[in-house]
Parts: sequence; structure tokens; C-alpha cells
Amino acid sequence: TTEHGPAELILIGILKPWDPLNFNNIELKSTAVVQRHHKLAAASAILFCGILFTPILLNLVFYGLLRYRFMLSHSLMSTSNLIYAAFWSGIIFPVFPSIDIMQRSTVDHLFVSLGICAGAFLVRDLCGREVLGRKFSFALTLSGCLQLASAVIAILISPALPYYASQVYHLFFFVPFVMTVSAIIYAITRGNRLAIFQLIGWSGIIFYAGCRMLRGVGVYVSNDLVDFSFLPALVFETLMTSLIVAFRIYQLHTELRSASDELEEVREMADTDHLTGLLNRRAFARKFEARVVHPERREGVQAIFVIDIDHFKRVNDTLGHDAGDRALVQISLLLEQQCRGGDLCARFGGEEFVLLMHAPTEAGILACAERLRRNVEANRFGDSRYPIGRLTISMGIVFVPDSPITLRELYACADAALYRSKNEGRNKITVAPPFDHHNANLRPATRTSAKRQSV
Repeated sequence: TTEHGPAELILIGILKPWDPLNFNNIELKSTAVVQRHHKLAAASAILFCGILFTPILLNLVFYGLLRYRFMLSHSLMSTSNLIYAAFWSGIIFPVFPSIDIMQRSTVDHLFVSLGICAGAFLVRDLCGREVLGRKFSFALTLSGCLQLASAVIAILISPALPYYASQVYHLFFFVPFVMTVSAIIYAITRGNRLAIFQLIGWSGIIFYAGCRMLRGVGVYVSNDLVDFSFLPALVFETLMTSLIVAFRIYQLHTELRSASDELEEVREMADTDHLTGLLNRRAFARKFEARVVHPERREGVQAIFVIDIDHFKRVNDTLGHDAGDRALVQISLLLEQQCRGGDLCARFGGEEFVLLMHAPTEAGILACAERLRRNVEANRFGDSRYPIGRLTISMGIVFVPDSPITLRELYACADAALYRSKNEGRNKITVAPPFDHHNANLRPATRTSAKRQSV
């Protein structure tokens, strides 16, 4: 009997049934006391398990969006911790009454090892291979896998050799334990600030795991305070690791945005003429494809202008290339002023510029071209250091047909028209005849002969 009356049920748990000394310390409690204890433990375990479930859900959601591998490691570790906590606390028995002590122990051992394995992977991925190095990263991976393998071996040999199975299982704790702590400390020495918070978050689990190893090999005697500190330590570790994961996601997102901005700058530099800031030939060709190749997407009338500065060689020969560069920049500004949204303006090389212009009618295109020619003619170029004076331009224009067309074909027609303007006295505009695919192949020869005749 007990102080509350006859006992209805006696529950006896033996940590090491093969050790006779463990039978010398048995405490009998009434069913009411045990139930109160179980209710309190179950309520605490349910609360802690609910907290552990939150980062799992968030990780899976964000992994679907961001695809960072360490988020999977964190989800696997949190899930293993959640299952281990549920079985270790005993709240699994009311849910699954058919589970016995041996089955609970098997699940405990398996999932605590899986959590350690995932934790080693998480440290490896969070600290980064670039910080830890290839050998350290491989050692973490191997130690985590060895711990998981030791759990499987211990489960398989436990029916025949329970004492040795427990020894093997707890001794293998030492490898990932030391490797994980060493990796975190090494990352701290290499300047990884996240590793500091990782070490703080894992401090409770590290202490508990150390006690668990010592108890498993018979060095340390079980203590209620240490045992019941496991769930709070696990929750603290999970929350801290979740914060670290969130901050790491923020870091990676910031790095990705910075890299994207740098890539955009590089792409802009690759697409831009370094002197005038206009598009270069490659960028013009790419943007042309988007605006012209599909006739159904065009609006109004479109035309290609090929423009060349008259007698530009004289400027370079008399005043130098710096003066010529100054003239190119000033003329490029005048060309840009004539462009509207949807127009393209590029420098193809030397003193040659190419524009893709649009207007409601062909007359509007020609008026724009004439306005551009007059603006250049009326302007004075250079400055006090380089008094270039007046310059003129010659222009060849080809209207974009309604049928599918390539830039190469249109450029050949407009270029031939340009050199007719050169041959006929310069400072004028020549419109190419309506585009014809057969005649387009003959246009480049016209350009060559015109070049030879031009001065």
C-alpha cells in the first residue's frame, strides 16, 4: 500500500536491466501521482513539440521558394528532434497504445541519430564549404553518416547484445559531437559571425549530448535535472537555429541581389558604346529582334536610319582624335534627342550611327530625318580647345516592310542608300526603294563601290 491507499498499478522502469545495482533503487508511486506527473510532462511535451513544428513548416514553405539546401537539412533536423521529443516524453503512448518500450527506444535511437546527422549537414551548409574547406566539409558529412549507421547497427544487435549495442551507439556519438563543435569553432576563427550564434544555440544540446554519452558508457549517473533540461534545450536550439537560418537566407538574398546588380552593370557595359553611351551593334541587334522581327507587334511605320558624319577623317587628321571623340559625343546627344520611347539609337563603329525610328506615317519618318539633319548642320561642334566648327551628316533610310525581315537585310539597303547620299554631294538624305529580298543580296556590292568613290 501507499500513503494514498492500495496501489492499482506499479510501473517499474529499469535503465540497465543487466546491471543488478539498478534494482536497489526502486520508488513506488500511486496511480494518481503518476498520472499527475504524466499530465504535466505531456502538457510540456505537447507545448514544446508544437514549437518545434513551426520551423519545419516555415522551412518547407521557404525551400519551395528559395531552394537553399541548408533549409532541407534544418527541416530534417527539426523533424527528427520533434519525433524524438514526442517518443522520449512518452506522449506517444496515449496516441499509439500498442507501442511498447522497446519500440519507443528503437525510434528514439534512430531519430536522435538522424537529427545528429542532419545537424552535421546543417553546420556544413550554413558555415559554407568556402569557410570550412573541402576536407572539413567531407569530415562532417562522414561523421553524420557514421552516427546514423551506428544507430542501425545498435538496433540490429541489441536483442542479442544489449549492453554492447548501447556502448557502440553512445561511443559513436563522440565522432559527430567533436566534429560539429570543432567545425563551429573553426568557422568562428575564420570570421563567420553566424557560427557564434550557432554555438550559443547548440550549447544546451552540446551539454546534454555530453552527459548522454557519459551516461551511456557508464561514467555518469542519470540526473533528473539534466534529463528534463533536454526539451527546453532542444526548443532553444531549434529557435536559435531557425533565426540563424533566417538570417542566412537574408544574407544569401542580399548577396544574390548584389550579384544581380553587378551582372546588370556588366551587361549594360557590354551593351553600351564606351565613348558615347549609346547602344553598341550587338545590343541594337538584340533589341531590334524584339521590336521588328514579328510584324504583328509593330505599331505605325518603322524605318532604319544609317548615318555617317561627312569628312570626319579631316577632323581627326587636323585636330586629333580627342577632338574627333568630342564631336562623336556631341552628335550622339543630338541623335538621342530625336529618339522617343520605342526608338533605338546605336553607334556601330567609327563615325557611323544606326537608328530604328517609328512614326504614324512615312511622312513623319522623313520629317524626323530632315529635322535631325538640320539640327546637326546648324550646330557648332567642339569647344575652345578643339574648335571643330560645323559638321554635316549623310543618311540612308529604309522602311521596314510588313513581311518578316532581318536586321542584316535592312542594314544592307539603308547602307547602300547612305553611300548614294555620299556620292551625290553629302549632307543629304536618300531613301532606299521598297525592300526586295532578291535585290537585298546585291546591296553590299553597291556599298563597296561607293566607298571606293567617296573621299
